[in-house]
Amino acid sequence: MIGNISKELMEGMLDAMQVGVTVLDENDLIIGWNKHQLEIFARPKNLLGTDIRDCHSEKSMNMLERMLARFKKGGGRRVRTWTQKEFEPGAGVEQVLVDYIPLYDDDGGYMGCFEACIRVSMLTPS
Repeated sequence: MIGNISKELMEGMLDAMQVGVTVLDENDLIIGWNKHQLEIFARPKNLLGTDIRDCHSEKSMNMLERMLARFKKGGGRRVRTWTQKEFEPGAGVEQVLVDYIPLYDDDGGYMGCFEACIRVSMLTPS
């Protein structure tokens, strides 16, 4: 990043974007998330420090393993998926866009990745 952005300003930017973000380290451990992520996928605080595989279904495990392996090899910029979720009982399901984005240092070393989630309704005018 060019410039000097304070932690408070960075947190303000993440909050303003209304995107749920979960961050993984290079060992696939969950190291943090923002408040918008909790609005999309509830997460107990005891998930901090656990392996990302512990909060994904068997159905998604194959995709998750391939994606993480590719990120660690330095291949790929992003993986985009979609899921559906009912946010309010009886309101029907809503589409959720989920992007997994790898993070690399200046030398191309893998530092981890983050999951960015947004409700499709947040992308359309109300």
